[in-house]
This record gives sequence, structure tokens and C-alpha cells, in this order.
Amino acid sequence: MKNLQVSTLMGCLLLLAIAVQGQTNNLLAGKWKTNWAKVADDKWMLRTEVSNGIYRLFLDDLKQQGNTEAYKQFYPDTTRWATPEGTNNPLQVFYFSNAAYNNYPVVNITYEAATAFCNWLTQKYLAADKQSFGRVVFRLPNREEWMSAARGTTKDNRTYPWGSNFLRNNRGVYLCNFAHADSIRPQAAYITAPVNSFYPNLLGLYNVCGNVAEMLSEKGQAAGGSYLNGGYDVRIESIKNYKAAAPDIGFRVIMVKIAAEMAQAGPY
Repeated sequence: MKNLQVSTLMGCLLLLAIAVQGQTNNLLAGKWKTNWAKVADDKWMLRTEVSNGIYRLFLDDLKQQGNTEAYKQFYPDTTRWATPEGTNNPLQVFYFSNAAYNNYPVVNITYEAATAFCNWLTQKYLAADKQSFGRVVFRLPNREEWMSAARGTTKDNRTYPWGSNFLRNNRGVYLCNFAHADSIRPQAAYITAPVNSFYPNLLGLYNVCGNVAEMLSEKGQAAGGSYLNGGYDVRIESIKNYKAAAPDIGFRVIMVKIAAEMAQAGPY
């Protein structure tokens, strides 16, 4: 049973971006590569924001290893779903713990928690028998890496990652999850949306702008805006400064060849 649990865990980690509920028997070698987009030489980025289901694998592993202190430290602060008036929000109870939200982005976690997840993922990957990308590390992208990936293959300074200066397509459909003026908001979510929703950019990255602002390696900065922001604040260039975990801030992982990472760091 223990070997089965480890196998299932590693399979989910390697696929990383797919929904984990009920799919552990379909984790076939090689298919997980499609969940990473090559964004530069020796660099790949997760096509989606890290989901609740995937982040829970991290916490479950901490608990299984008996690291209860880290488990408590990195568990999402669900009280941050509370409204300004102080009334209870059902999302406090259901958003992270209910399987219905497995494929929604994890939020209400700290910079330290996101960094710990990346370090844990690096350790798990390097300990695996098969390393399909060679020797790599996982971490938060820096601001330059994130903006370059968000812009994708376009060489100009278009405002949004889908290669346009507009928030709707030619059929009038909104292209990301953000706070807009429509009273009914039929094409937007009232909270976060599933990590693979809306339209990907030209590299195949989903929800680069809107949905949740994504933490950068520069502590206290998150890029791309969220479902709480208007159109101006979900631009590629949009940066949000934060001091604590929040219900509109999540993260995305970049994978970098270790040799390239060492070269980028420069001599000591």
C-alpha cells in the first residue's frame, strides 16, 4: 500500500496540472509533459496556476512525514475569505477542503508556503527514477521571466497575453476572469475560476492575467491581476504589492535546468 501511495503521489506530481480527483489510474508516462510550456532555453512554465488539489498533495505529504509544524504553517489561511463586514463566507469552509474546488487555484497562502512547495517539488522530482526533463529545479518565476512568458511569442507590447489590447474577442466574449461593469457577468466568475478556464496565451499558458495574481520570486510582488481587479489592473505589466496571504493571490511554477540556474546565479 505504501508503494502504491508513493507511485500515485509521484504520478500526480509529474502530471501536476491535471485534475487529480479520480484520475490516478490514468497517469501514463510522458503525457504529463504537455502540462509544461517551453518559455525560454532550458525553462518551462506550468500551463496553469497551482490548484487546490495539487497543493493538497504537498500538505498531505508533510502530514504523512510527521511534519505537523510545517503542515500548519503552510496550510491556507481560510479566514481571509471573510467579508469586510466580518460575516462568515462559505468559502472559508469549502474552497480548499471540498473536492469540488480541486481544480481551482490555491489562494490564501504565504510567499514562504509557495516557496516551500517549489522546494518540495524539486526534491520529489530529483528523487524519482525517471527525470523526463533531466536535472531541473522548480521555483517561482522572477518578474522578467513571468512577463516574457505572459507575452508569449509576440514581439510587440500588446497589453494582454492573448496578443491584443482588448478584453473581449470579436464575439464580445471576455477573455479572462476580472471585475468588469456588466451587471450579470455571464462570462466571468464571481470568485476564482478553474485553472484551465478562459483562453490561453500564445504559449498555451492559462489565466496568466486575471483569475489570481501570481506570486513572483521578488517577495511581496504578484503579477497579472485577479478576479477582483478591473481591466487596467489585469495587464501583463500589472504588479500588485502584498504583505500577507490573500484570496486573490496564488502562484505558478517555473522549471529550470540546474545548469542554467547555476549560470544565471553567477559566481559566488
